[in-house]
Amino acid sequence: MSEFSIRHYFTPVVRPAPHERIGRSTLLLAAFAAIVAILLQHAAWYDILEIALHDHDSSHILLVPIVVTWLVWVRRLRLRECRIVGQWAGAVVVAAGIGAGYFGIRHGMEVFWHIGAVLTVIGCVLSVLGTQVLKAFFPVFLVLAFLVPVPATLRQDMSMPLEHICSKVSQQVLEVLGVPVSRSGNVLTVKGISVEIAEACDGLRMAIGLLLVMATFTLGTPMHRGARVLFLILSPFMAVLCNVLRLIPTVWVFGTFPHPFAQMFHDVAGWLMLPVAFVLLSLLLRLLRWAAVPVAPYGLSYG
Repeated sequence: MSEFSIRHYFTPVVRPAPHERIGRSTLLLAAFAAIVAILLQHAAWYDILEIALHDHDSSHILLVPIVVTWLVWVRRLRLRECRIVGQWAGAVVVAAGIGAGYFGIRHGMEVFWHIGAVLTVIGCVLSVLGTQVLKAFFPVFLVLAFLVPVPATLRQDMSMPLEHICSKVSQQVLEVLGVPVSRSGNVLTVKGISVEIAEACDGLRMAIGLLLVMATFTLGTPMHRGARVLFLILSPFMAVLCNVLRLIPTVWVFGTFPHPFAQMFHDVAGWLMLPVAFVLLSLLLRLLRWAAVPVAPYGLSYG
């Protein structure tokens, strides 16, 4: 027997230790750690829930658990490749979360208080599962940022240019369609009825929710990384497009029908924009494939 054969025969095969793998018991422990973190900072999480339930501009927060569940499900096979390493990073994230929460309470800045609560939960999960899970499920952790309510001042700074763009584009489209309309600032007048864009479009009420839906589609659909980046870049423009598509018939309804019916139409049309956004993104994906643009991922795993 040759020296190579003897060495190959007696060389032990190195396999990952069983405790390095992420099993069902490890996942349950991570879920328990997350629940403990939520209970320890229940005041911040209760405040987030109250804002989501009573502030229409933050209602998208209610969609985040559904989106997170979906993204975890479509990427569940990646757990087989993950090992429990780098748990120390979880402790660092927990410390950052506690620090952010303390800073928010000390200076009366709710946004840091909320960020601290989210970071603490993420840190507790990483303390159990390790950093490889963060890499494999990075889109999931990225979507968790939508749990933080957008501060009112930031919403106003973002909604004002959005309202201006929507009002200007809507006026031009309505004129092309033959609907007599005049505009003064963000107020459109149709058939003598003035409709303020802040009322008909409500700034970022659905824009952030649309961004969340588009991020779900982009991160949950198998595609090449370059195509995924392109879709993420186009998401804000698609959100504006969806708002305009909702605004055009809404302005006409406000100028034609009684206010209660118009308000109901506005609310229903807002929620209908979520599936419309999915349809538009699906059509865009089909268009890229038809144009022979490489959008499919290389290999069998997601990019």
